Amino acid sequence: MKKGIIFILVLMFTVSWAFAFDPPSNVTVDEATGTISWEAPVTGAYWLDDMDSYTAGEYLALQSDDWTTWSGTPGGADDGYVVDELAFSGLNSVKVQGTTTDLVHEFGTFTSGVYEVSMMMYIEPGYGGYYNLLHFFNGTSSEWGMEVYFGSNGTGDLCATAQNITTFSYPVGSWFEVLCIIDLDADWAEYYVNGTFVYEWQWSIDTMGAQGSCEFGAIDIFAAAPTGDTVMFYCDDVMLSEVISRDLTGYNVYLEGDLNGSVGIDVFEFTYEDLIVGNSYIAGVSALYDGGESEIIEVPPFTYNPIFNPPQNLAVVSNPTDDFATFTWEAPDSDWDNTRDLLGYEIYLDSVSVGNTTELTWDFFDLENGVFYDAGVVAVYDEGNSDLVEVNFEYAGTLTDDIIVVTTLLNNNYPNPFNPVTNISYSIVETGNVTLEVYNVGGQLVKTLVKEVRETGNYTTTWNGTDDTGKSVASGIYFYKMKANNYTATKKMILMK
Repeated sequence: MKKGIIFILVLMFTVSWAFAFDPPSNVTVDEATGTISWEAPVTGAYWLDDMDSYTAGEYLALQSDDWTTWSGTPGGADDGYVVDELAFSGLNSVKVQGTTTDLVHEFGTFTSGVYEVSMMMYIEPGYGGYYNLLHFFNGTSSEWGMEVYFGSNGTGDLCATAQNITTFSYPVGSWFEVLCIIDLDADWAEYYVNGTFVYEWQWSIDTMGAQGSCEFGAIDIFAAAPTGDTVMFYCDDVMLSEVISRDLTGYNVYLEGDLNGSVGIDVFEFTYEDLIVGNSYIAGVSALYDGGESEIIEVPPFTYNPIFNPPQNLAVVSNPTDDFATFTWEAPDSDWDNTRDLLGYEIYLDSVSVGNTTELTWDFFDLENGVFYDAGVVAVYDEGNSDLVEVNFEYAGTLTDDIIVVTTLLNNNYPNPFNPVTNISYSIVETGNVTLEVYNVGGQLVKTLVKEVRETGNYTTTWNGTDDTGKSVASGIYFYKMKANNYTATKKMILMK
């Protein structure tokens, strides 16, 4: 049996819709253990564009329902290209160069509330960049709220209530975040670059110091730079969020629409009890706040199909002088956190049951020299039994105490959770091509650990929490997947920094 993982990915919506209370994100169910997992809510995320839904090499506004151009002509001279040559997340970003690109996203007309407008930027060494936020933009009229110029020397200029009101530093040749917090209720704004506070001002005062309107409407990514600089920069993960003041207190877990349990704010998984093997269930989870409860995020029906790991590392030592052979094995790998109990083992000789034990060894008697036998063992659990695993040996007086690989198997990583290094062991019963890869919860490849021919044997590899570029990845749930000949298996691990 193979472990089944059902995914539900939280989608980001436009400003026409939002939850009253933000629900948990990235909800999954492990069919083998009956465990539902989730991540903390993405608070007030109205809209996010990571550019990965578009085709690289084509215009952004021509493909998107969200973006347009200043002139209102997608595909025209002021449209920008989606590229896959550089990205902060996923595969794509939008590239701005030359003198004509002028991309606009009109979020709507906001006159109250607190909003965060953020974006990841990459300024090529030797080049400059620019973007602005607008009080409003409707195609025929507009009003600037702030402008930012990025110089090729790593210095930026913020224009807010006056031209070049302050300067700041930013990292050239690497991704960095730009963030503006706009409090329309207080008519105030704050600007941050790479997490560092830059400036604050009265939001309704426009870029040049004139009294404007206290509203927010759009972002404009324009092919501009400080005087003397040539434009070339990339933008990714453009996001608008509403900041809502409320406290998260925990989570409610549901089964078949009924409340099944509650956990605290630092708990992100729950194992259902008393599930029946082969039955299908609908699992769900909601977020609890001091002022109410979010909607229940449910996954598609899952079938409880537990995996009972078999014993491993079987070996036989012949003892002809005393007329017996000693059969040994190691306990099964366990990734269920004591959700089921291992009761013992059933022993087989030539596929016939010969007894039971709670030990990790068994002696076979009355064997004949020169005869081949199959020694087998089954792990017995409170909920069921593992598959029978066997090792063939010749009772001929030859010491055969080397570990014999009896199956191709991907084991659980250790430690789990981990920070930042974990070990992943596996066995290969037949020489062939083996791949071992790490994926994030979005199904995107993060790291290739193994991709080569491996001979029969037991192996261990490590993952140090970096992607294929060597960059450290964020805390969270990851999946590692192994393929070897006709064998495929996927397991979950948690990076906790």
